[in-house]
Amino acid sequence: MKQYLHLAQNYRGIDGRIIRPNDSVKFCHLRDANFNGVDLTGVEFIGCRFNGASFIDAVLTDAKFIGCFVGDDYDPMYMEEETASKASFIDCYLPFYAVLGSTKDPMHWSTDIVKAATKMLSRNNEVRNDGVKALQKINNPIVAPFLASCLIDEEWDVVQLALEALMSLRHESFPHHDREILGWMMFCLGHEHSVVRDEMVDIVEQLKPDDELLMPVLNQIKSIKPSKQLAGLRAAYKLYGLDEKYLHSIEVSRVNELFHSPFPEVHDESSRLLYTMDLPLPTKN
Repeated sequence: MKQYLHLAQNYRGIDGRIIRPNDSVKFCHLRDANFNGVDLTGVEFIGCRFNGASFIDAVLTDAKFIGCFVGDDYDPMYMEEETASKASFIDCYLPFYAVLGSTKDPMHWSTDIVKAATKMLSRNNEVRNDGVKALQKINNPIVAPFLASCLIDEEWDVVQLALEALMSLRHESFPHHDREILGWMMFCLGHEHSVVRDEMVDIVEQLKPDDELLMPVLNQIKSIKPSKQLAGLRAAYKLYGLDEKYLHSIEVSRVNELFHSPFPEVHDESSRLLYTMDLPLPTKN
């Protein structure tokens, strides 16, 4: 059966039926999501946020929650004990409402980690910044999946700090889903803010990621969505500027096509990339 992946989206308040059995749901914001009665058999939730989410009568047979979080200062997550007993909770902090005496203890984080992580749920980006800094200082890699969910923050400075924290917490490898977290970090090569992209260049120099980690962000140039095309072009520009060896990973024919894009930013970014690679600009159609 095909596995549908849901990667790093803000799904706040969504109808949980978009999630299907055996999905892998990574680094998503799922606050106030409604999973009531949804079949979540075999679903793996990694680094997700669940304040206000409801799982009443959901089917969680063989489901896994890894590195997920519910902040104490906001609405709890609603889940019956019988429902929770069918799932596994690994390095999470998920205090359920009305779940008492569960044999699968979902509350594994220390008080200082919970306090710092809860700041990441604030609407104030300065508070979120403080939360990332505190998590980095605590230096416990248990929070790596949760920090990966911070990479979709709307403020670039929060994203930059989260990248720095992730790198400082990665002691050879992350405890869970190391390559998934690294692969998601690579998408920041195409971030809209240049400071985040520059931060990622330093990280690439340290990690020396293989093609398997880099291709998903570069392949965004094949998308029909201008925002993804632009992100892929930005990533390609940064990688080629770092080392010309990355040219083999860049589909030049597609970059030529995007030179004719009706979207000015996509056209300009493709032109800049071709110029940097010392390639002739395509003639007009």
